[in-house]
Amino acid sequence: MINKNRKPQKIWGREFISEAKKRGYILKKPTQEEFNEFVNFILVGKGKSGPVSVRISLKSRKKTNRSNKKPNDNWAWVELRTVNGEFGWLYGGSDLVVFELEDKYIFVNRKRLLQYVNSNIDFDLPFVQNSWEAKYKIYQREGKLDQITQVKMSNILDLENVYQWEKSNEES
Repeated sequence: MINKNRKPQKIWGREFISEAKKRGYILKKPTQEEFNEFVNFILVGKGKSGPVSVRISLKSRKKTNRSNKKPNDNWAWVELRTVNGEFGWLYGGSDLVVFELEDKYIFVNRKRLLQYVNSNIDFDLPFVQNSWEAKYKIYQREGKLDQITQVKMSNILDLENVYQWEKSNEES
C-alpha cells in the first residue's frame, strides 16, 4: 500500500547542487576517505589550463540555540571536535567550507578559517555550559565529547578571498 501522505524525502544539499549546475560546475561524490575527512562534494570547474577541482564541506543553516525558532545567519557554528572526541570538520580535508545563508552561499578557505579560530578563541578558558554562551568560547554538550564554537559571520566575511554565490529564485 502506498502512503499518499508521505512527504518527499529532502536531498541534502539539493539547493547547493542546483546552484552549482546553474553556474556550469560539475559536482562529484567524494571518495569514502574524503567523506570521512568531512568532504561533502568535489566541485569541478574550468580553469585556464584545464579542469580545476576543490573539496567542499557544506554547512547548512543553523540556529544559535535550541530555543530559537529560525536559523541565525549572523553566527556560524564551527566544529572543533566531533561527538566522538575526534578532530571536527575544521581540521578536515576540505579546501573550502561553504556556509549556507538564507539568500547566499559563503565560500571560505578552511585553512584561513582555522587560523582565524585559533587566533580568536581562548582555548585555555573552561568550556561554557550553554549553547548561547558559545560565541568565541568552546561549548561542549553534557555527556558528549564534541567541542563547538560560534563565530560571527561578518568576521568570516572579512577573511581573505571569501566569495559568495547569491541564491537564484528559480528552480532548475
